[in-house]
Amino acid sequence: MLGNRHRLEIVRAIADRAEGRVSARRLALELGLADSLVQPELKRLSGLGLLRPLPKRGAELLYQRRQFKFWSAMTDIHEDAASMAAARSRR
Repeated sequence: MLGNRHRLEIVRAIADRAEGRVSARRLALELGLADSLVQPELKRLSGLGLLRPLPKRGAELLYQRRQFKFWSAMTDIHEDAASMAAARSRR
């Protein structure tokens, strides 16, 4: 979905963070994905203006989620997709 099989999962994880601060490493660990799958998505979201890169501290590049309705819409889509997948598996 959305042109990348991990994109919706990554976006949902960002949307769910109360503080809105993320790094590729932390998200990758949380989602069980390789950093190399997460980092391009963060860069893409940053390029769209949905994330703001924070000043680098150490080796980890942090991003701050910007306030857009996009995040709640993607959370709703993720929930709908999960419900549809669960319904299919019950058949």
